[in-house]
Amino acid sequence: MDLLGVFFNMKTKLTILLFLIFSYVFKLNAQHYRISMDLTIKEKSDSINALYKGKVFYDINYKQLIYKIKFPVIEDWVFTDSSMSIVRNNKIVFTNNTYKIESTNIFKLILLQQLNNFGLNKSPYILYQTKKVSGLTIQSFKPKTKDLGMIDLAYENKILSSVIFFKPKSNQFYMKLFFKDYITVKNIQVPTIYYQFIYFDKNEVIKKYQFKEIKIDDNSHEQDYFIDLSKLNK
Repeated sequence: MDLLGVFFNMKTKLTILLFLIFSYVFKLNAQHYRISMDLTIKEKSDSINALYKGKVFYDINYKQLIYKIKFPVIEDWVFTDSSMSIVRNNKIVFTNNTYKIESTNIFKLILLQQLNNFGLNKSPYILYQTKKVSGLTIQSFKPKTKDLGMIDLAYENKILSSVIFFKPKSNQFYMKLFFKDYITVKNIQVPTIYYQFIYFDKNEVIKKYQFKEIKIDDNSHEQDYFIDLSKLNK
């Protein structure tokens, strides 16, 4: 092979190598956009003892978190940034326009790979204290504005285990989240058990979420990721 042939042969190999490297880097940095899973919810309070089963669908582009409940009744719970609606037989039977999911939409944080810091790195919060308590690392974040309360993140072996939300200008908490039994799906750490403790008016509501058959960026069930509420009867 002449010198020119060697040069082009090396150039071709280099081009292929660079293509493979950049393809790999792009794959690592590509943003995941949707997640689905089987869902079981156990809810308990002084007045409630309920069990729900179904599926979860969330797509970042559609900006809807959808629980398709199959038990004890067939209905869809549709969460947006400003409302929560219950849909049965293509009819909206309940709407709460003050409901917000920003603080508890763990599915978006999972897709953005920000669950481990609970999205606080790019938020109106700043880290002001880190301490060790009973084998846990506790990071305390204080808000930049007075209308927000503090947030504590607890880590076990560098994995997020709990989040505590405090009332503004107070050491009293109003919600706790606990994450357990992580698994890896497409290089993303996903908790399979998620507890939510909510406190209000001296009452405590406990919700246990259990996730199975977790799928990320699955292209099937396209119709389950978005419900056009404007076309449904009320």
